[in-house]
Amino acid sequence: LVADLTQDDQELTVAQGGRGGLGNVHFATSSNQNPFQATKGTPGQIINVSLELQLVADIALIGEPNSGKSTLITALTGAQSRIGSFAFSTTEPVLGVLKKGDFRATLVDLPGLIEGAHKGKGLGHQFLRHTQRVKLLLHLVTSTNLDINQSVNTILTELERYDPSLADRPKLMVLTKIDLLNPAELKKLHQDFPDAIALSAKTGTNLELLVSSIQNEMGIDNRLGRD
Repeated sequence: LVADLTQDDQELTVAQGGRGGLGNVHFATSSNQNPFQATKGTPGQIINVSLELQLVADIALIGEPNSGKSTLITALTGAQSRIGSFAFSTTEPVLGVLKKGDFRATLVDLPGLIEGAHKGKGLGHQFLRHTQRVKLLLHLVTSTNLDINQSVNTILTELERYDPSLADRPKLMVLTKIDLLNPAELKKLHQDFPDAIALSAKTGTNLELLVSSIQNEMGIDNRLGRD
């Protein structure tokens, strides 16, 4: 890592430029005003670097494709991203700002992750890098998923393989699309995953509960007007 530029107006000299030579004007005299004389300069440094953009966000929405991330970030922040009833309808990260009273948090909706994302599968590298600055992960899983635990483990494994420090990042498990469940299925979901936040971004059910949980996890660091 050559540098991590995170502040406004932050500058870095990656390579030193060469020193210029002296042109003919430096050798001009009253008797020789147009001399054919000059000195060579010295070459500058040549360095190959890769530039990588990492979005600066407080919270990242992660999960498998079509888990409701785009609908949720729209419901929480008003940010508009392409929403479709098929996998990979989101093709690039989308940023939005959640505001409630004095609280503010920037959310990023990342395109769906799949098994092998840490190796770049499904453009995994392009999206996983945006998780490295966030303070909180919202792990979304569709409540109608036939194997919720398997889905959770798949995404957590990809995060850990990409960057082991992500495994220790604070997380909230969010079970989405509960409007598709009947009362008996919803009751069983709460019994099986009592610590998860079950919600419907479409109907607004339990969105306030999620916002309160986010505020508790983020603490007082995210106040409007913070330095």
